[in-house]
Amino acid sequence: GPGLRRELRDVGIRVVAPTSAGLARRPEAVAVGIDRGLSYGRLAYAADAIREGALFVATNRDPVYPGADGRLLPGAGAVVAALEVATGRRPIVIGKPEPGLFEAAAHLAGVPPSEAVVVGDGLVTDIAAARRIGARSVLMLTGVTTIEDVQAAPPEERPTEVVADAAGLAAALERLSREG
Repeated sequence: GPGLRRELRDVGIRVVAPTSAGLARRPEAVAVGIDRGLSYGRLAYAADAIREGALFVATNRDPVYPGADGRLLPGAGAVVAALEVATGRRPIVIGKPEPGLFEAAAHLAGVPPSEAVVVGDGLVTDIAAARRIGARSVLMLTGVTTIEDVQAAPPEERPTEVVADAAGLAAALERLSREG
């Protein structure tokens, strides 16, 4: 998508289009995130590049995200899954649920991960990442994960707190700050 392309260019990474001309430039990596302009052709070029040896990098594995109208829309994880199946290769995941970015954020904040609080709406992405670094977590009920999902999860996979709105988040963060 345009946001990922811009971020890559901003750090000096050459970006090629997912076209036959882009593929002819033999890209070193395929960076996969949310792609609202995804087409069969774009997916095919990405798969070709990966099969030809390009590094396969995923921004995250979010299967869905909440749309403005409340519907759950396919997330970056859906695109990643399609490319995994098409290429038989697993990506390097730089974002959730992998712990790297969360550890870096805690380090930048000068907080040990065990004292950090991760706020997110995905039980299998955000909250899983929090568990992996030993952080506490607050799950926002935006529709990505439901209270029924939380109740069905094994206790060790549940968040520290579950909230429905901004007021609930403020109260949860206050409780967690008192607990240190």
